[in-house]
Amino acid sequence: MLGSVFRETVKIHVNSTAIVGDDQVLTYGELAGRQETLTNTLAERFRIGRGDRVVVSLPNCWQFAALLFSVTDLGAVFIPINPNWRSSEHKWCVDNLRPSLVVTGGDKTACWEEIGYPINRVVTAELITSLSAGDCASPKPTPPSFPDPDDHALYFLTSGSTGFPKVAPRSHRNLVIAVRNMDAALGGIGGRRFLGVVPFHHAHGFANSLLLPLLTGGSVLVVPSFLPHLLTGELKHFRPHVLMGSPFIYRILSEKAGADHGLDGLEICLSSGAAIPCELVRQWRDRFGVRIRQLYGSSETGTISIEMPCAPLDRLTAGQPLPNVEVRIDPAFGRDEGCGEILVRSPAAMSGYLFSSNEGGTFLDGFFRTGDLGRFDDDGNIVIQGRRKRIINLMGLKVDPVEIENLIRGIPGVTDCLVTPAGEEGGCEIIKALVCVGEGFSLTRGDLIECCRSRLAEYKIPRVLEITDSIPEDMLGKRSLY
Repeated sequence: MLGSVFRETVKIHVNSTAIVGDDQVLTYGELAGRQETLTNTLAERFRIGRGDRVVVSLPNCWQFAALLFSVTDLGAVFIPINPNWRSSEHKWCVDNLRPSLVVTGGDKTACWEEIGYPINRVVTAELITSLSAGDCASPKPTPPSFPDPDDHALYFLTSGSTGFPKVAPRSHRNLVIAVRNMDAALGGIGGRRFLGVVPFHHAHGFANSLLLPLLTGGSVLVVPSFLPHLLTGELKHFRPHVLMGSPFIYRILSEKAGADHGLDGLEICLSSGAAIPCELVRQWRDRFGVRIRQLYGSSETGTISIEMPCAPLDRLTAGQPLPNVEVRIDPAFGRDEGCGEILVRSPAAMSGYLFSSNEGGTFLDGFFRTGDLGRFDDDGNIVIQGRRKRIINLMGLKVDPVEIENLIRGIPGVTDCLVTPAGEEGGCEIIKALVCVGEGFSLTRGDLIECCRSRLAEYKIPRVLEITDSIPEDMLGKRSLY
């Protein structure tokens, strides 16, 4: 199903640009030709077929897109993982997912050999380029298996409570509906130019920076790594219409983009990954003339809601649910009237975690339990108020770390923050904050505590506060709300 939708898009936009990057421009026809040749090679040379699993560990590149449609055309499951993972993470994949093939960068093959994975089942991006350079005009043999719409097309690996991933399967139907939901919510996105800077192995980057444009006739500038000073020339030439980003990406672009930044053609800016500070939204609008809107979603459900373009700048919400997405609030875990756990039901959502035997804790009456706490405001917008499982208990006083993180992130000079419980003091948890300070700022621990004291009740002020160069991440690099 995923491949058939892509082929329909190719028919309509065969001579239009699909992907720009790596010093080349690929039209839809050229991308489809490379993908068809690659599909045949995967089937004939590597015997990839229905039910097989293919792990793809690549930065953003055209090969990632070609592999996606090739693997899923064969009825196999596409599994994107972070290319910066190490041997222990690779071993987890091999032990739990049993992939039939791994595709990675040429400098990463030793990591797989090191854990005993058969090296003849490791394919490099360079080999993919060579394999895809065959005679694209030759007739395409029928793939061994046309997948059913409800077959698994993709496994997203998302954070679990133990620090190891949960596997969230998404079917062909799930992924296509997710794209159609986004397209409808944005008023028809077809033909727009997207800046593909969010990693494609991340659910936001995969769905909204890669799949959305390629199934609606848009084009993608693929950015392998986010280095703003190297982007200048490409942005000036490409001039994107759509930027899917995160607060970090928007902050750095706002600080580093020069006078001729190439962002003056932006029409849509959506942010996911964490709550975006109101001040950054104002700064971006004043400089680039377009409002950043909050996007709320998950690997399990796809995009849930998007902030309206006319929303007030001084009131942060996650916006209104997309078409075909139902959201309700379960008050069982609410701390205030009208607040509770956010539940989601959508044909774009997964049906359950792989390997999980505790589906009763994942769904409630057919609704996926997000673990996020929130409410609806008077205008029908979702207001996120924290995480059900992140509450810090101070001798019966419940503290939401997201509240403290949002406050500290809003302090000028702070680039990132993580608030966690830290051990126990006198029989209760205490609050710990790790804070990253930007280059050129001289914030001290005392400065940060004073800012917290002016805005927070005394018991919410972090008792342990450390200024650090970076925030530690779990295997998935996931530590924040969205």
